[in-house]
Amino acid sequence: MQFCPYYKYNTQTLAWEQTHWHEQEIQTSAVPQNLKIVTLNILFELNDYDEHVYRSPIRFKYQLEQLLPSLNADIYVLEEVTGKYLDLLMSQDWVTKEFHWCSSSTHKPFEKNSYRVVILSRVPMAELYEIGAGINNDYKNFPVAVFRNPEITICGVHLRARDECDYIRKEQLSDLFQSFGTIERTNGCFTLPEEQRKNASTKKAIRDKGGKIIAYKNSKLNTWKELENVIILGDFNMYGEHEQAYIPNVVTDVWQMLRPNEEGYTLSYHPQFVGNMMENHIAGKQENKEQLSRVRLDRILLSPRQGVEYRWKPTTIEHIGTQAIELENDDNILYPSDHIGLVMEIRHE
Repeated sequence: MQFCPYYKYNTQTLAWEQTHWHEQEIQTSAVPQNLKIVTLNILFELNDYDEHVYRSPIRFKYQLEQLLPSLNADIYVLEEVTGKYLDLLMSQDWVTKEFHWCSSSTHKPFEKNSYRVVILSRVPMAELYEIGAGINNDYKNFPVAVFRNPEITICGVHLRARDECDYIRKEQLSDLFQSFGTIERTNGCFTLPEEQRKNASTKKAIRDKGGKIIAYKNSKLNTWKELENVIILGDFNMYGEHEQAYIPNVVTDVWQMLRPNEEGYTLSYHPQFVGNMMENHIAGKQENKEQLSRVRLDRILLSPRQGVEYRWKPTTIEHIGTQAIELENDDNILYPSDHIGLVMEIRHE
């Protein structure tokens, strides 16, 4: 666990200012009893294919000037945010007027083709952290925003992609659910005294489906605050049905809860659009274009802490970004992203 700063726009200096909340007093306000929360993988720009396939300038303009502000959400969780997209996002009037933001890995500069998870909130954040999850080079940090009165915690995720990397996603999810107290922590070092716990470490063998050791997990296990009413949302990249078993039974998948008879696929509805992207982006892949769109990669999960009643109840969940962008004098199909986003309304009880 690491402390994470947040950013607030200063209307006098006309600049975004970093606030280290754990080093100074910050003003927070009560959280509304009803919240609207959005998650969207924005599909980052990739230079090799951008001009003819991704067409990011057109998509980003539509996302930032039409799609996202029209939702009038309280909290947005955005995945695949690059430095370029972040600059565009932070220049929007609707963002500077009302929102704070935080992201993962804010202490590092953006590298080429790198991206992060960003949490954008109209509600002032009380505490912010980064939580690490995964193994070896696939160890990633995800932002966690805590809101008070009443308490609710938002964790934005973007798990490891590709079908064959399911074992990595399994470890990432296990780390998250253990950290939030949803399942038992499997390491005894969490029961050590405070002074020993800070330096405790583990080494765990990661095995493939055949039982062969394919990696070792080395991690520092530090104290984690006991947070309540955790929502984990974003791009889970879960391709196979067997991966459903990685989610504990006590965790609520909001789409399945509210729309149990609907598949809820979140890769673009239009197979041609998705297929063209995949053929360009993933060389050598031969999957059927129709099958590519039949996966539910994006989810919103309610992750309770053991022994603590979950005090928020989802009331609605919908898809966003399902309509093609209207293009003048262009017959090509262009959607806001290759992912379909989600918007949820939730009420405190």
